[in-house]
Amino acid sequence: MYRSLALVALLLAVAFAQEGTLHTHPCTGGLPHPNWVRIEGCTQMPCKLIRGQDVNMWLEFTALSGFDGLTTKVMSTVGNEINIPYPLPSDKSNACNWLVNTRCPVDYNEDVEYHLNFFVSYIYPEVPDLKLEISLIDNYNHVQSCFVVDTSVVSS
Repeated sequence: MYRSLALVALLLAVAFAQEGTLHTHPCTGGLPHPNWVRIEGCTQMPCKLIRGQDVNMWLEFTALSGFDGLTTKVMSTVGNEINIPYPLPSDKSNACNWLVNTRCPVDYNEDVEYHLNFFVSYIYPEVPDLKLEISLIDNYNHVQSCFVVDTSVVSS
């Protein structure tokens, strides 16, 4: 009986942990994909990025190696043709500042939750087909996690 209760509790915990997660695309080259991704207000791609508003996303990854520093890189692709780096301010690009459940340094095999927040400026044009590739790169230049999300930039 206790085994059955434990199994039910485990299944409920897994279902709850996956609630609201977004199925994203893997990055090319077999780079490690996060365990899960959540984007506020988005449960299915393409996610709407509303001009004049903040975007909040969270992800969890398992550290493939220990590291002391972590940097966020964002690359945007318009219509599969034009690749444009999306520079984050230094306080946002230092991913160690935005770890939720731990701090740098991070140990091998540690589950790490990360929160990214960025503003979608009014100066950005409306773009119906924008892919964002989000990479977390450690101080040894190893990609710890990478994913691609389909988005569209829209007016409010």
